[in-house]
Amino acid sequence: MSHAYGAPDAEGFYLGSVRIAHRAIRTMIEQAALRTPGVAAIARAPRTLAWGRPIPWQGIGLTARDQQVTIDLYLLAERGANLAQVGARAQEAVASAVEALLGMRVSEINVYIQDVV
Repeated sequence: MSHAYGAPDAEGFYLGSVRIAHRAIRTMIEQAALRTPGVAAIARAPRTLAWGRPIPWQGIGLTARDQQVTIDLYLLAERGANLAQVGARAQEAVASAVEALLGMRVSEINVYIQDVV
């Protein structure tokens, strides 16, 4: 993913671009999700199918286009946690981190709670 930042100099040239690997974005998403109360872990493949589709190997599906990110997040929740609240809080934490740290807009975050541990 590439970003051109800043205004052009007097001759109309930009300083360059910043490229962020999907792996780095996934790591940031994982850290934000794991700081969410009630989240025990990220669900990792190989596991059973989630809602009829395979879980991504890292437990985080990511699509980035035109400064927008769509995220599928597969989680394991802590026993006794309110699952709806855990999902909503994870969405908020991840969206906030992506927007603040990357300057990208989050178009969608789908949370799939795979199990309670």
